[in-house]
Amino acid sequence: MDGFSKDGCSRKKKVNIERPISTALFTLHAMQAGLTLTDLALLDTGFVLDMIAERLNDSFDWPEKAGQDDFDRFKSM
Repeated sequence: MDGFSKDGCSRKKKVNIERPISTALFTLHAMQAGLTLTDLALLDTGFVLDMIAERLNDSFDWPEKAGQDDFDRFKSM
């Protein structure tokens, strides 16, 4: 099962980041996420980075979605 771990879940894709995040790059991603400079003044950096990461995850085509059985198994853990 190429690309999957022993439990059947897909492994995280390793991505080489060739450049560190700069103020300009951070601001660009924040603006692309719909944030204004006023928003950036009110939010902390970690929160904005989480928003940027979630925005990037939105375009990922997840191969499988959790069903009720999955939630029931998670609850019983």
